[in-house]
Amino acid sequence: MTPPRPMDSASARPSAFSRADRRVVFLLVLGYSSAYLGRLNMGASILPMSGALGWSNETLGSVVSCFFVAYACGQLASGVLAHFFDPFWSFGLALAGSALCNLAVPGAPGPAAMRAVWFANGALQSLLWCSLVKAMAQRVSERAMPRAIVCVCATLPIGSVAAFGAAAAGAPSGSWQGAFYLAAAALGVSAALWFRLYRFPEPPRGAPAARAAARSYPRATRFAGPAGPGAAGPGWRPVAALVGTAALACGACGFLRDGLSTWAPKVLRDAFGLPPSISILLT
Repeated sequence: MTPPRPMDSASARPSAFSRADRRVVFLLVLGYSSAYLGRLNMGASILPMSGALGWSNETLGSVVSCFFVAYACGQLASGVLAHFFDPFWSFGLALAGSALCNLAVPGAPGPAAMRAVWFANGALQSLLWCSLVKAMAQRVSERAMPRAIVCVCATLPIGSVAAFGAAAAGAPSGSWQGAFYLAAAALGVSAALWFRLYRFPEPPRGAPAARAAARSYPRATRFAGPAGPGAAGPGWRPVAALVGTAALACGACGFLRDGLSTWAPKVLRDAFGLPPSISILLT
């Protein structure tokens, strides 16, 4: 009698995504992809907007800059606010508010009103990332986390292709409003699905015991390094220098990336005479 063959490891391994994991990751990817669509569409539409509205580069650049100023300032506060608000509310309301901002852009009566609307959009979208991270930590299982991170990383190319594709589609006719209406629809649907399908996380089992264990755990009062307990720590200056250098590098990278994606279509049209739709698609 021949022994049974061992089961193939790929078929024996359970799926990394459970049904609950799949639902949460889908909602997060849909929502954050829509958020990218609702923030990159302004830069993608600068070329048709400049022709239709007759605004100068400085005026359009100030509108785009309002988003990034609000987003950068809001990121500092959103990390603190994420501790106090459940992602059910912070993520969903930010999506809904961003949808209203995108819906209001085509009807803005002038540059000042458009700056205010786009500033509000940046402030609302600054709440999304920390809420997304908290939702993943609460609702995605440890086994599914690596694949969930890969899925979330795909939101930038998805949103970029949607934003620049919508802007390119309306460029031949000089219509720029479609990219904002599309973003408003995508964000609105994402918010509705979030409120319908996302659920409050259940309180973790054994939470009182975990808190009691944390209270009873002795706190280290001195740095225990290679020289042994009681030795002096490395100090804060090297850490501050490293963090400051990394922050400057990230900021410079962000400015270059956003500046290139915003103004590349106009440069391609003015310098090489390419049609607006081709310039947007090449960007």
